[in-house]
Amino acid sequence: MAGASQNIRETLRALIVKESFVDESQIVEDATLESLSIDSLDMSMILMAIEEKFGIYLSVDTELESIVTFGELVSLLEKKVSQGIADQPAK
Repeated sequence: MAGASQNIRETLRALIVKESFVDESQIVEDATLESLSIDSLDMSMILMAIEEKFGIYLSVDTELESIVTFGELVSLLEKKVSQGIADQPAK
C-alpha cells in the first residue's frame, strides 16, 4: 500500500500544479492550501481533476470543510481510494 500511497501523493501533487499553477517545490505535507494561494476556483478545478483521475467525488461541504493542508488532502484521498476499491465487487 506504500507504493499506492506514494502514487496518490504524486498524482495529487501533479494535479495541483496543473490546475493551480503552484510551484511543485512548495507542495509539501504541511503546506496549507491557503499558503499555496489555492482559491475556490482552483479548488473546483482540482476537485474535478481528482474526480476524473480517480473516479472519486469529494464533498466540499462535508469531507473538505476541515482539510487545511496538502497532507490532509492526501490522507482523505487515500482513504476514499481504498474505500472505492474495497466497495467494488470481486470479479
